[in-house]
Amino acid sequence: MPKKNRCIVFGASGKTGQILSNRLDSNKYEIINVSRNADAVAHLPGQGYVADLNNIDSFKDLIHPDDIIINLAHARFTTAILKHCPESIGQLIVVGSTRHLTSFPDLAAKEVNHALRHLESWQGPWTMLHPTMIYGALGENNIQRMALFIKKFKVIPLPNKGRSLIQPIHVEDVVTAILLAMEKPQCIGKSILIAGPKALTYKNFIKKIATASGSNCAVIPMNQTLVQILALLTRWLPFLPSITSQEVQRLMEDKNVDTNQMTQLLGLSPRDFEEGLAELFVSNK
Repeated sequence: MPKKNRCIVFGASGKTGQILSNRLDSNKYEIINVSRNADAVAHLPGQGYVADLNNIDSFKDLIHPDDIIINLAHARFTTAILKHCPESIGQLIVVGSTRHLTSFPDLAAKEVNHALRHLESWQGPWTMLHPTMIYGALGENNIQRMALFIKKFKVIPLPNKGRSLIQPIHVEDVVTAILLAMEKPQCIGKSILIAGPKALTYKNFIKKIATASGSNCAVIPMNQTLVQILALLTRWLPFLPSITSQEVQRLMEDKNVDTNQMTQLLGLSPRDFEEGLAELFVSNK
């Protein structure tokens, strides 16, 4: 029997990491799930490996030549991973974020851009995938948090009359993008934006969540400053999920992206938002 390639998943205990580990072909890959907590990955196929990416010595002997490395922990850990990554590995796939395109000051955006610059100067085989808002995983805090607001208040205030654009992508499509990138040499050395098939306004985004979750909702235009004040109040109301001022700020920014590379390099055809919502709320019943 030919020897299997090793596939090392950093951040395997996260929502996307668990889905990826379960979808990896165990007949083709020796799967190694890296987490700070052994119990968090004990239920996953393959073997667990305990490491803390804040301590680079904790995984200094883990990565071997020809391994495929997938970093789902956070793009900011890319530098640490590269310290122990020989250029002879099979591939390094890093999941970043389209937040790196924001025009607002944003720490996460800086971290993703720093990781991308480091990859571009590295001589080994790498691919960086930048998803838009990810939804669809059990316990995720994007769509489900909004559904909770809709259920409680029936009215959602939005700046810019809710006309700013958003293009969310289902978590299963993010995992599919990773699996496709592993198989397509044309993705090597590429930074690829991945998103849902089409953008929609925040107003329609809210309306579709309300319909899918079985609620009714009115979207009202509101001055950004007032929305910021309301967001601040959520920190003091324990029965509500909190909203940060940075999140309100980003409501003013269009988050639609060019998906030509996603289509041409990956061949990915992501599901429509309505289809993804239907799957999400059926699975939560």
